[in-house]
Amino acid sequence: MNNDRGFIKWIPFNSLIEQKKMVENLLQEKQKIKKPILSLEQQDKIEKQIIEAYYEQIEIKLEIYKNGRVFSVTSSISELDIPYHKIILTNHQIILFDQILKIIL
Repeated sequence: MNNDRGFIKWIPFNSLIEQKKMVENLLQEKQKIKKPILSLEQQDKIEKQIIEAYYEQIEIKLEIYKNGRVFSVTSSISELDIPYHKIILTNHQIILFDQILKIIL
């Protein structure tokens, strides 16, 4: 007679799957960077470039900081929301002024 343990023999491998997820999360957290600090001159320059790009309706490339990572976004500005310090791009993405690190016109 075969004395098979059935499902019980696979239970230890479930803990390996959970550990894999935990290790992946730790590696992702380790890759995060701190937000670069911009000087007042850099912030003023970015604000002027945003206004210029909005009124001239030209496509811009933004480098933004979000959740510990730096992303690049290419689009034109469809709306400026000055009171809330954010811009809305034509691809319907909302970006806060504080997230912008660099603008390339």
